[in-house]
Amino acid sequence: MKIEEALKKHSNLLNDYRVVLPDGNIRWISATGEGYYAENGQPIRMVGICQDITERKLTEENIRKKDTEFRKLSANVPDLIYQFTRKPDGSYCVPIASEGIWNIFGCHPEDVVDDFGPIGRVIYPEDAERVIRDIEYSAEHLTYFTCEFRVLIPGREIQWIYSNSTPERLPDGSTTWYGFNVDITQKKLAEVALKVSEEKFRKIFLTNVDAITITRLEDGRFVTANNGFKQIFEYSEDEIVGKTTLEIKMWIDAEDRKKFVSELQTKGTVENFETKLGTKSGKIIDGLISAAFIEMEGVTHILSTTKDITKRKLTEEALQYNEALLREVGRIAHVGGWDFDPATGKSSWTDQVALIHDLDPETPASVALSLTYYSEQSRPIIEKAFREAVEQAKSYDLELDIITAKGNRKWIRTIGHPIVEDGRVVKLQGSMQDITERKKAEEEVIKLNETLEWRIEDRTARLKEANQELEAFSYSVSHDLRAPLRHINGYVELLNGRFRDKLPEQALHYLATITNAAQQMGTLIDDLLQFSRTGRKEMSKVKVEMNVLVNEVLEKLKPDVENRQITWKVQELPAVFGDYSLLKQVWVNLLDNAVKYTKSKKSAEIAIEFREEKDNFVFYIRDNGVGFDMKYAHKLFGVFQRLHTQSDFEGTGIGLANVQRIVNKHNGQVWAEAEPGIGATFYFSIPKNKEDLT
Repeated sequence: MKIEEALKKHSNLLNDYRVVLPDGNIRWISATGEGYYAENGQPIRMVGICQDITERKLTEENIRKKDTEFRKLSANVPDLIYQFTRKPDGSYCVPIASEGIWNIFGCHPEDVVDDFGPIGRVIYPEDAERVIRDIEYSAEHLTYFTCEFRVLIPGREIQWIYSNSTPERLPDGSTTWYGFNVDITQKKLAEVALKVSEEKFRKIFLTNVDAITITRLEDGRFVTANNGFKQIFEYSEDEIVGKTTLEIKMWIDAEDRKKFVSELQTKGTVENFETKLGTKSGKIIDGLISAAFIEMEGVTHILSTTKDITKRKLTEEALQYNEALLREVGRIAHVGGWDFDPATGKSSWTDQVALIHDLDPETPASVALSLTYYSEQSRPIIEKAFREAVEQAKSYDLELDIITAKGNRKWIRTIGHPIVEDGRVVKLQGSMQDITERKKAEEEVIKLNETLEWRIEDRTARLKEANQELEAFSYSVSHDLRAPLRHINGYVELLNGRFRDKLPEQALHYLATITNAAQQMGTLIDDLLQFSRTGRKEMSKVKVEMNVLVNEVLEKLKPDVENRQITWKVQELPAVFGDYSLLKQVWVNLLDNAVKYTKSKKSAEIAIEFREEKDNFVFYIRDNGVGFDMKYAHKLFGVFQRLHTQSDFEGTGIGLANVQRIVNKHNGQVWAEAEPGIGATFYFSIPKNKEDLT
């Protein structure tokens, strides 16, 4: 049919067709021919050639089938499988490409069969030059082409592509590559994220104040350590790498180390393991260790962090001590604390609050329960105060009575203080104190005050009566004791006057002794009366010029020191407020003693000086007399107390007692220092201010 049609159309013949041979085989024939025509246009003959192209047809069919299979196989593969060709003229094309080219370059296979443009236009500009350079090198040296580059397809985020292909030189001089492209965007993002994470970890590792170390699980040897480890344990990284915790004696308690290792091996992690740890200098710290397994380059390691909680432990111990102390103070003072949350209605209290109510300390805290223990008259008061504290933020401080869980009546002081935030009460805090004993004491005081006035009057009357009796006694002593003395002295004078010539020397000695004793007895009576009057005398407080007063006393002593060699040293003395006559008596007694107890010295020295203290003037008289033993100093100011015999130094032993009484009345003190044979110093203090004398 094809030949006939060609002749009819006066055309050449070009056709492929199949024929069936006598043996039944089918062959493909390629026929080409040219038609010849008469002058009238009628076809005369057809001359041509027939060629058996069966093998070529079979090859083409196989190629077609392979191409179909390739496209079926690659249709669902997101990656690009390709044949990429560089022509002799330097242009590029992609004769074969899988459907994955859409995912990689955003175009279709037919778009790039003869034109590389759609691919070249989406390669990231900063990467294009590098990609072309790598392709040219691969073509020149016939080396594998591998490259990572970015593509920017309109409407999409930047994608990272990995390309891998093998080059082959074709007879026509072109170079073709067979390979694949893979979208590695997620991998790149993961690598970036990993790099960021690693950088964060590196910064955390290096700058963390806690000690961070990585050790090998296999042998427990340190791989690295951060600066925090050096700060806590005093070892640099170089000093510990390759060593174990045992080698640097980090663990103090071997049992703790065993527990730590066992827990890590069992659970794979350890959190907040508390133990004692040793540093390079031998200091022991409290450490809190956490650890976990990590994989590094396919090898299992241990990542550990250690916190130095030494200060925290000290703080906790101090806090526990303070809490125990607070509980003890609360127990001693019978004071407890409480709080209440108006939003939730929840409350808490210390053990002491429960004990005040005679409740078990384990009893749950409850405001409602506490209010039920107030007495009938106290309950409305506390309920109103509590309500106003919650609703109006009013504090309260009340003393009320309660009836405890055991029926005991107690007085308590209850205090409530609202905590206000944003205009509302968020918490109510307070305290409760058992003041029962204080209330009882106050009741006793009230009762005592009711009887105090008549007691004062009664005691005043008794004191007045005692003073009158003392006055009578003084008069009696003065009158009744002096009468016998006068009789004794009178009869001694009669004996001396009438019978002196007839009496032997021994008798005259006895009469002289009687006379001296009677005179001493009179002096003693005078001193006792003076001592008694000093205690009862009302003080007349005036400004006293001490230098004037001392000069008066020294003038009075002149007759007693006329034949004595005494060096006086008198400092300029300050004025004080006090009783002039009483203070004069002090100076008389002290200076008289200084004169008396230096009489055995050929050259006596007596100094009158003072020193100023914060609240007092301290006056003192220093002499170089016989002194005394300080172990007897406590007897100096007692009545009739003498440290020397009457035969050595005359006196009654009342003068210094009188000095002490006068100084005490001035709210001062008196004391002495001495050394036998060296001398003595007598001190007395007088307050600076007039008010201090009251």
